Amino acid sequence: QLHRLLHRAYNSEYRKKFKNPFSLKAMKYWHRCPVSCKQTDVMDNTDILKNQIRRKIKRMLDIREEVKEIEKEPKFKGTEFLFLKRNSVP
Repeated sequence: QLHRLLHRAYNSEYRKKFKNPFSLKAMKYWHRCPVSCKQTDVMDNTDILKNQIRRKIKRMLDIREEVKEIEKEPKFKGTEFLFLKRNSVP
């Protein structure tokens, strides 16, 4: 979805700006400049597009933080619970 919005705002140019258009550095740039300064299409409401891009980026950054938290947890924490649950006596 973010790819579609960036393509709409920058056409194919967004791929040339960053080696990985979804890296942390790129995400910060897209959040700061969600729509290309060159975009002069009066018919398209750029405010809506800006807000959509910013919301998608915020969600992706939140997901990135969640993944970091999950990776910090002990690897077998969830499987230990399942093992204990299966082997417990009612």
